[in-house]
Amino acid sequence: MKIAVCLFAYKRPNYLKRALATHKYLDGLTYYAFIDKSEIQNEIIGIIKDTKLYDMIIPREQHMGIEANHIAGITFLFNKGYDAVIILEDDWILHEETLGYLRRELELLQYDNRFFSVSPYKEKFMDPQFRAGIWGIWADRWNKINWSNRPADRTYDVYLSAYIRKEKLYCRCASTQLIKHIGWGGTHVKWYDFFSVRRILRKYFGWPPFADYKEYQS
Repeated sequence: MKIAVCLFAYKRPNYLKRALATHKYLDGLTYYAFIDKSEIQNEIIGIIKDTKLYDMIIPREQHMGIEANHIAGITFLFNKGYDAVIILEDDWILHEETLGYLRRELELLQYDNRFFSVSPYKEKFMDPQFRAGIWGIWADRWNKINWSNRPADRTYDVYLSAYIRKEKLYCRCASTQLIKHIGWGGTHVKWYDFFSVRRILRKYFGWPPFADYKEYQS
């Protein structure tokens, strides 16, 4: 099975250095880094080069933002013939077993079409919620997503959560927590994340209202 690791980095050098210190080389994986355009893009590239871990570093020629960078990067790798990808971000700390776990589960569940993605979050084995941040996905699952249907006011993780609920798919989650988020206050975190408003709404009020998404009606 041909698997790529793809790191998405922005302009957070301190977070990036801490995250990269937990990345490890696994034989058989190919490592890519997609660097969004910013005034410190060259600094970010230099930090990644210093690890001597990433096989290819791809700097963006314009600012794309987290969502467009992710979608374009993952699609690029699947178009190159990879069977699955492991997505990393620059503000997540990995456990020493994280990459091995993600690779193993992608290999084991490749033909189990109940699963949409794999996550190192500690949740139910078959979790109906999409888990972003650090995750893995197969080419055949990704290629079924119609991004042109995503409304402008829906973030890509909310869109994917709605998609897997509609399709009655699952995210394979870990039995122990294998990641730690260090980037609260980063460029894509909203004010309500500081006060856990999003988590409370999801847990007690079923937000976002996935079943009401009109864009999934045929």
